[in-house]
Amino acid sequence: MSQRTTLGLLLLALALAAYYLWVERAQPSPEQVRARSTRLFADWDAAGVVRIALERAAAQPATPAGATATAASPARVVLVRERAGAPWWIIEPVRAAADPRVVEGLLGALQYAERVDELQRFDPAALGLEPPRLRVEVGHADGTRNVLRIGRLEPSGRLVHVRRDEEPVVVRTSARLFERFEVGLPQLRDRRLFDIPHWRIERVIVQRPGEALRLVREGSEWRLEEPLQDWADEERVEQLLQAALQLEAQRFVEAAAADLERYGLHSPPYALTLEGAGQQQTVLFGTPGEGASATRHARRADRSEVVVVADTVFAHLGEPAEQWRSRRLLHLGREPVRAIEVRAPDGGVRARLERQQGGGWAFAVPLAEGADAAAVERLLGELQALRIETVVSRAPEALANFGLERPLVVQIEQRGARHLLRLGKQAPRYDAYYLQRGEEPSVLQALIPEAERLLWLYPLLRERRLTAFPPAEVRRLVVERPGQEPRPFVRLAEGGWSTPGPRRPDAAALERLAAVLGQLRAVRFVSPPAAAAPEQLGLAAPWLVVRAWRAVADQPFEEIELALGTTDEAGAFRARLRRRPLPASGEPALPPWQQLPLFTLEREVVDALDATLWLPDPQALRHGVELQGAVPAASSASATPLAATPTAAPAAASPPTAGARPALPAAPAPPGEGPR
Repeated sequence: MSQRTTLGLLLLALALAAYYLWVERAQPSPEQVRARSTRLFADWDAAGVVRIALERAAAQPATPAGATATAASPARVVLVRERAGAPWWIIEPVRAAADPRVVEGLLGALQYAERVDELQRFDPAALGLEPPRLRVEVGHADGTRNVLRIGRLEPSGRLVHVRRDEEPVVVRTSARLFERFEVGLPQLRDRRLFDIPHWRIERVIVQRPGEALRLVREGSEWRLEEPLQDWADEERVEQLLQAALQLEAQRFVEAAAADLERYGLHSPPYALTLEGAGQQQTVLFGTPGEGASATRHARRADRSEVVVVADTVFAHLGEPAEQWRSRRLLHLGREPVRAIEVRAPDGGVRARLERQQGGGWAFAVPLAEGADAAAVERLLGELQALRIETVVSRAPEALANFGLERPLVVQIEQRGARHLLRLGKQAPRYDAYYLQRGEEPSVLQALIPEAERLLWLYPLLRERRLTAFPPAEVRRLVVERPGQEPRPFVRLAEGGWSTPGPRRPDAAALERLAAVLGQLRAVRFVSPPAAAAPEQLGLAAPWLVVRAWRAVADQPFEEIELALGTTDEAGAFRARLRRRPLPASGEPALPPWQQLPLFTLEREVVDALDATLWLPDPQALRHGVELQGAVPAASSASATPLAATPTAAPAAASPPTAGARPALPAAPAPPGEGPR
């Protein structure tokens, strides 16, 4: 194939593609063709309509009492708009804003009206078409127009006779078309006083005698700008906006526009302005309505008509500025919190939490240690939910009366912002405390349930996962119970476990025990006042002690000791965990224990720790093992675990009896023990 032929085929393909895109693709589908063929107006463009004129053969009956001041709907109503998308206005018989929802309904009825059948021969007068019962004239932006004459209904009431423009046929269509256009002037007028979408409102201004109340939206919250500068009560602002957007005219007072003084609207003392979406809409409020309770005369500033509205919005306009203050203690917005710091009354930093790059949390003070991210987020949520109960004093004479001369300070840091709460002594009301916020001098009172959690931030919010290692790293286990000789269990190099004596250990139970030790998680941490008395927690003489020697590649052995005490009021067991590295043989004495804060464990975890570690039927098991070398004691310097080699069991060996959990009653929670 020559290059010229190839180029010719390519040009032909491009031409066919262009023909499809510009000709074939632009053609309507068969379904669209069928729909257009049955439509009353085949090529209807509702967006291009700029004028609608409705002419009735005679004036309609009087509208319901109170709907309007006119006695009857006029024979002619004309609606116009400047361009597509602009607001609709009624220009005959009055100058007034039209309800866009009603007008769009009229245009939609014309667009989707369908031909049921046609009459070639007809008597226009007999069908109510000379003169027509209703004449609808529609003007388009391009200067063209359509005229639709609507006649009488069929006896069944389901169809109506219509004639479009000067067509030589009469069409019968659904009677719903006539019903849609059977609207009077009151239904066509826009009764809404505000039509800015709720989510687009950015500013609210309440004008009242002597002052203006200004509110501005900041993200999802509202701030007071005048006459006070503070966060606004979101619930109160929301109530005002809902009432304003639902405000509608109950009736129009046509003659009032020439006598505004009579209705208190010449220089009204009260006005409400909403700004947003590039619009500013102001409604003026005048005197109470006549002959109806809880109503008031009102007028939109950009319209001439006076209306009577319900008093729902006006009831909010006179509320004191103080009531518009937010009752929330903290307004953190959407910006993520970067740090939480608690300072003791002496000024020292008691605890500091910092958000990590991955989104988690960690303590920087008192120790560099992980924090429970879920618990931190719950704390932030609880702090944001705190609300001011009352303002105790705007200018306190003595902070000592409220315990605020040496307060507990909570500082929350965000990018470019810092929030301070100074917590004083407890108020007479249960769970209420005196406090100050930021640099404000006012003394506030707020409900702060379990406020002591702020004091014990570190033990309560630290990471609850205590250990995290695989069970294969556990090389030796020792379980101690009061009155019983400790018995060590050693992991064999080829797998399984060994122990001195004739009884064979249950390898599966020991693996489960090692797995539990490697995944310990505290239910809660015991706060320092309670931890200062271990005898009250049953930890001075624990009923179960589990020791483990853990080996990690290229690292020294680590000794772990877990002791269990009494149960708390929730049924969780109080426990103590200590850890220390074990030096190699011949090195100096053991280092001191690293003791973690006291904590509690779930009963299910304790049941796994207190399991039977021996296989059943000891009479059938007479072979045993002996350990080479000395078993490392807790105070021994040579604590490196040694491998065990199976040997013949001593004839006089007698298996120890497994210890049982002591039946200890649940001890009452000591004062100050941290909450769950």
